[in-house]
Amino acid sequence: MARSAALIPASAAAVAVVTMVTLTLINGKILRMEKASAAEASAATESLATGEKVAQSQPLPAVIAAVKAARRGAKIPSGLTPPVSELLKDNYQFPSGCVPDSDPATTSNICRLGDSSSAKSIVLIGDSHAQMWMPTLLTMAQRDGWAVIPLVKSGCHPNGWTGSGYQGTPPDIIRACHAWYQWAVDQAKSLRPEVTLIAGCCPAPVPFRDATTATRAFTSLAKTMKRFSTSVVVVADDDGVAKQPVDCLLASRATMRTCTTTPPANILAFNNNLAKVARVNRFGFLKTRGWFCYQNQCPMVVARTIVYRDTGHITKTYALKLTGPFRGAFRHCILDACPR
Repeated sequence: MARSAALIPASAAAVAVVTMVTLTLINGKILRMEKASAAEASAATESLATGEKVAQSQPLPAVIAAVKAARRGAKIPSGLTPPVSELLKDNYQFPSGCVPDSDPATTSNICRLGDSSSAKSIVLIGDSHAQMWMPTLLTMAQRDGWAVIPLVKSGCHPNGWTGSGYQGTPPDIIRACHAWYQWAVDQAKSLRPEVTLIAGCCPAPVPFRDATTATRAFTSLAKTMKRFSTSVVVVADDDGVAKQPVDCLLASRATMRTCTTTPPANILAFNNNLAKVARVNRFGFLKTRGWFCYQNQCPMVVARTIVYRDTGHITKTYALKLTGPFRGAFRHCILDACPR
């Protein structure tokens, strides 16, 4: 009994030592995981800032990291920007008078934004999906000395430019859109900008007839403006997400996986086909898919930044993050070096 009693303190000490070693190892592993997570987030954020160096046909490292996190079922990162509570308001607003102020309106003031005194200009023609690129354009314009002249009418999609409109669109809305488009093209011709950028909704209008009409509308405008601009570039629209971001991100069991969309083939086909049409007709096509998707998976959150404010429009915050990649792709396109 005395011998057994003598062994008890030693056993307790041994257990204490093993416990301390185990806890040290666990704590060390947690610390390494936390450091790795922080480094991954930092690297992802940095990859957005330096994305100008990434070939425009390639996905950004931050997007790749976000998709891999989704495949792991990772949690939605904390500290999102913009905050979900501010998400619906995170969009660019034009100065008063620079775009038509209501649906029936078909004209607006001609505004020179960015470096307004610059002799070189970019005319942006399109709808709200052109408007969402304004933060990117203006930041680039201030850096590189471009005046940006927006000819934009929200809700006037490419189908309406030709006077056909989406199936089910009221005739008066189609007429107003077509009238605005004719006015905008006349203005663009008279301005004779160095660069004409064209952007509009959506990657895959439904049904198929609308998709064909949209492609023809982009092509017709690009071919027209080639006679009045040194460079004409169509900016590929984002492929969008299936769920409303506010609803998805606030869901009780939200993860990167549940808030990542795999677009169906018909959505992906629209931009793929438009790229081919651009190649045949020799106008620029600025590819953007790699800024939103990797291997056809498109996350709502990239490097703690919420990408979308609804199912199709990107946030002002993410648009600003994309200034580097956009600037790099834009410079390649105006040098007639868009990926073919």
